[in-house]
Formats: sequence, structure tokens, C-alpha cells
Amino acid sequence: MSSNSDQRSSSKSKLNSRTATTTSISQSLTGLKRLASGVSFTGSNNEVTIGYYSMALSSILTTYLIIMRQTYKYKPLSVLIGQIWHLFQHLSTPNQSNRENQPTQGDTSSDSGTSAGTGVERHSQLNPKYSNNILRDENAQYLLFAFAHWLFASPSFGAINSSVLYSFTIYAFFHACHYTYTNIIPLVPNISKERKAQWTQVLQYIFRLNHERSRMVAANSEIFLVTYYITPLIKIVLRLISGRFWSAARGETTQFWFDFKSVILFFVTIIFLRARFLIDKYTRTQVQGYDANLLRVVASPMFPAPLRNTVLNFRQFWLSLAKMVSVI
Repeated sequence: MSSNSDQRSSSKSKLNSRTATTTSISQSLTGLKRLASGVSFTGSNNEVTIGYYSMALSSILTTYLIIMRQTYKYKPLSVLIGQIWHLFQHLSTPNQSNRENQPTQGDTSSDSGTSAGTGVERHSQLNPKYSNNILRDENAQYLLFAFAHWLFASPSFGAINSSVLYSFTIYAFFHACHYTYTNIIPLVPNISKERKAQWTQVLQYIFRLNHERSRMVAANSEIFLVTYYITPLIKIVLRLISGRFWSAARGETTQFWFDFKSVILFFVTIIFLRARFLIDKYTRTQVQGYDANLLRVVASPMFPAPLRNTVLNFRQFWLSLAKMVSVI
């Protein structure tokens, strides 16, 4: 009899536990529905979306301005003036072979230069004439890149490209992770040293495990920013041919300002990627990988010869454009 009563009480407790769990889940779902009922999903050309996008870019600009200040505040003013002077010297130099600078000194291993078949010569050193160019500071590169997009973060210029924020988000996460275990955890009060050491080890493990691959993901997202402007640029060409572009320009419509923004940010992105290719081994590796895959596909006997010539000419156009807009 006692065993039967124990079984009944056990089954009752299990039933009560399941009922409580079901009730908790139901309440949670009800709360989520209430939250979702007040949320309106908007597109990339909505004023609220653009406002948050502009705020994000403003935060990024503030962060990089702080970094730049910390980098240069103890250096003589002549150093900064000299770097800017070298930049203007470089921009005023005719497009000669010395403008085809290869990766920075120290990147002369397998990740420097380009892979076989890309048609770009491998150099072992950077031309010292431009080694003081301020745009070789990657913080300056990201600062100017974010600033260019912030300038056009307005409903007057049409839809935004939110994928610009992907790489910034990745870097922000790892910077926060690194800052937490180097500066914040040691200052946390009322926590034992052993517990602090455990937290630090966990964050360091996450950092080491994902840092390299996250840099590759960030570089990849930056490369694919170019694809966002393909459709707008094609539409601009078609409107130029049909004559509708100039009518929109005379009326100063939103479409005209969106086209204007697309052209400017397209060249900003190309210049940025060219700079990243010369400075960052992750961007260089990704570009070389895509180029090698393209050449391998085109070299296949099954690939049509007329289309092969078109693809190679298109590739050469991009190489020439990248060299033309080089600023470092």
C-alpha cells in the first residue's frame, strides 16, 4: 500500500511540475506576443531605420576618434603634418609603378603579394617614400570609411546599406572582449582571484578560438559591399541612356540623390578595399582566393571562349580601377 501511495505522490508531483512548466512557457509566449504587437518592421529607407543607422555610425566615429587621439597625442605635431604631406605627395604623383605598392613590411611571407596567376607582381618591401602615409593606419581607414557613410545617412539620400556595419560589429565584439579581460575583470570587487582567473581564461579562449576566423568573415563582408552597388549603377546607366537621369537631376528628386550617393560610396568602397588589400592580410587572402577560383573556372576547357575573354576583360577593368584609385 505504501509503495502505491508513493507512486501516486510521485506522479502527482511530476504532473504539477509539467503543468507549471507549461504555464511558464505560455506566459512567456504571451509576453513576447505583447512585445511584438508594438513592433513595426521597417525597410532600409525608413526614417527610423536610417536614424538608428546614423546613430550607430556616430558611435563608431566617436570610438575611432578616441583611438586616433590615443595613438597620436604623444607624437609631435610634425609627425602628423609629415604623414598628411606624404599623402598629398602620393596623390599628386603620376600613376607609375611606385603607386602599385604591395603589402607592408613584415608581410613578406606567404600572405603577401598575390597568388600565382593574378598578374600582380610580388614585392618584398614597401616603397619607403610612402611609408609615412597616414592612410596606412587602419584606424584612419575605418574612421574615414565610417565618416563617408555617415555623411549620406539621411532620408534625403534614400535607402541605406546596413551591411556596412557587419565588420564594425565583429571588431567591436572582440575589442570589448579583449578590454574586459585586460582592464575590467581585474578591477571587479568582492571576487576571488581564482574566479577572476577563470573568467579571464574563458574570454581568452573565446578570443583565441574565433579571432582569426572572425577577421576573415569581416574581410569577406567588406569585399561583398561592392555587390550592393551593382544594381544601382546599372540602373544609373540605363537612366542615362534613356535621358531620365537628367530630368531627375533637374528636379533634385530623392532618386537623383540616391544615385549620387551610390556613385560616391561605390568609389569610397573601392578605395577602402584597395587600402585594406595592401594593409590587411585577411582581405588580401580573400581577394586572392576569389581571383584564383575565377581564373581556375575560366581556364577550364568547358568554359566558352567568347565568355572567357569577356570575363578576363572585366577582371582587368577591376584591377585597373583598383590601381587608379590607390591612395596609399
